[in-house]
Amino acid sequence: MKYSLTERKVYEMLTESTGIHMMDSGGSTGRHWQRNQRIPIEAFKILPDQLVDFEVWRNELEVSFTKPLFPFLSELLEYQPNWQSKFTRFANKYPDDSWYELVDRFAEKHHDSELSDRFSKPTSSYTYNYECSLSQDIMFTEFENFEGTFVILQIHNGADARGGFTDPKIFKIDDWEDFYCNHHGFIGCDNLDCDSYWNTYNAGYLWESDYVEPLSEFQVKEVDSINLDGSQVGIIQVHDKRASCPKCSKGLIGG
Repeated sequence: MKYSLTERKVYEMLTESTGIHMMDSGGSTGRHWQRNQRIPIEAFKILPDQLVDFEVWRNELEVSFTKPLFPFLSELLEYQPNWQSKFTRFANKYPDDSWYELVDRFAEKHHDSELSDRFSKPTSSYTYNYECSLSQDIMFTEFENFEGTFVILQIHNGADARGGFTDPKIFKIDDWEDFYCNHHGFIGCDNLDCDSYWNTYNAGYLWESDYVEPLSEFQVKEVDSINLDGSQVGIIQVHDKRASCPKCSKGLIGG
């Protein structure tokens, strides 16, 4: 199996050790980087764009919705070795400065506010601070110039949210809307004769559609086996983290 430069760099970041501290909550082996190091790149490569599981809790449907970070980053970003070399040379001039300071100044130095129609100066985000469906949080600073739009990315590989970030890496981004909308998702019915679907815009808390009722309005029933003969219309049957389509009762819903 072949891997692109971007895929190899993302895997390198996911498995990068960000250390162990006696005051964090990762125990001996519970940090992201420790768990990721036990997973080969080929296993990350075959992950779907999103994972959806269903459960019943107090007679209500619970939807677990996650976007695995490896395909998310690999599909939306392109690693930039030339820009990375520029950043490394820049950082080496200031060995006593933090990554946060270096990333901020580098982005300001290379951002062209006259070319950008979205922001006048580089913008920074940490997904921990807002609704996010990614399997791991990321911190990034975006800047723009005549070569394109770039993000200086760090992955949270530790346990506690306050620390445990990878070294910064620079990627080019073409579809910034999908990148920022990491809390959006879609589930539909696998019955080809049924066109029912639902969207979430808040990391899976609500699933709504322009054409059918929200998932939360259907009756939910935990069953020993899902019946797909069409007799359970209006009911979401749940078994082993799978769920039936409440509109046709002949297919399963999922990502």
